[in-house]
Amino acid sequence: MNEFWENIDLHTNKPKILVVDDDVIVLRLLKINLQSNGYNVITATNGKEALEIVNSEYDIDLILLDIMMPEMNGFQVCTIIREKYSIYELPIMFVSAKFQINDIIEGFDMGGNDYVLKPYDFKELHARTKTLVRLRTLTKANEALKRVRELTTKFHAMTIHDLKNPLTTIFLRSDIVENQLPKDSQLIEHLISIKKMSKLMLSLITDFEEMSKIESGYLSIIKNRVCLNKLTLKIIDDNYPNAKKKEQEIRFKSCPIDNVNVFADESMLARVIDNLLSNAIKYSPANSPIDIIIEKIVNLNDKVTIKFIVKDYGQGLSKEDLKYVFHKFHKLSAKPTAGESSSGLGLSIAKELIELNNGRIWVESKQNIGSSFIFELPEFNY
Repeated sequence: MNEFWENIDLHTNKPKILVVDDDVIVLRLLKINLQSNGYNVITATNGKEALEIVNSEYDIDLILLDIMMPEMNGFQVCTIIREKYSIYELPIMFVSAKFQINDIIEGFDMGGNDYVLKPYDFKELHARTKTLVRLRTLTKANEALKRVRELTTKFHAMTIHDLKNPLTTIFLRSDIVENQLPKDSQLIEHLISIKKMSKLMLSLITDFEEMSKIESGYLSIIKNRVCLNKLTLKIIDDNYPNAKKKEQEIRFKSCPIDNVNVFADESMLARVIDNLLSNAIKYSPANSPIDIIIEKIVNLNDKVTIKFIVKDYGQGLSKEDLKYVFHKFHKLSAKPTAGESSSGLGLSIAKELIELNNGRIWVESKQNIGSSFIFELPEFNY
């Protein structure tokens, strides 16, 4: 290392700039000016030394690189650095007396972020340096956030797995024990409560798992032709027992069964429809009907969209609820009419899933009259 390496505080929080030039006077001038602007400056007099510094333990934020140097020129140094670092990970500014347009173009082609001509104006140099250091700072921040996100996703996955398995075991074994007890046993009431709570927790964990996948971008989408009528009929059958308990009638009105097809991920769409229908059952009073309507909408440009409506005649939503109805973990002022549970994630997940399938979802509601949850998707017409 050369004399300019000495007495440099390489562990400071100040941005570290590596200046590479075979002219010692230029190095001194740049070092003094850059230090006066709050930078920690390291210098090298040739390409080999510069590469040693770049490959050392120190985190360089910007390189000011001369082109015309003996043995290894600036373009060669830049090419080697770019094999390891992108233009975002380690910005390089060429500082050179080579002023031909071809030289400048070559500098950018070699992987330079900027090019400043000698003799340079220090105000201009400082402005360009500030911009590139900011680029490097933002890149580091983005990398740190990415690492945190990855660790968080892994932690969530581990936590969900560790909770899901024992809860499933509790639920299943409670069911086994309940079936083996005499019908008049006082323990049955406690077992029913255990099953109810474990089922609620499993539902919460499943919703949380789904939201984590959506937010992390790890949720795979497989789009195919989906017959919306057939899918809806299946979900109505799945929800029929809960509606029957409250003596609710589910009324389904749609276009001909083979005429309503959308291009979407069927499992995602099933999750959305199930959520909207189960919510309608939860928040509607006993003996209240629930309408499911599927319509075709022809737009001005003759494009056809499919409109799906789940309409209930329950409590409706307040103006405050309408603002946050699709927000995560937001508890609505309306309460399930038979003490059913809710995670506060279902509608936010539904919104994300519909938007992932190029659709939109919204709600129309009036208090004490009822609510209509509506989504639209493009018609499948291939």
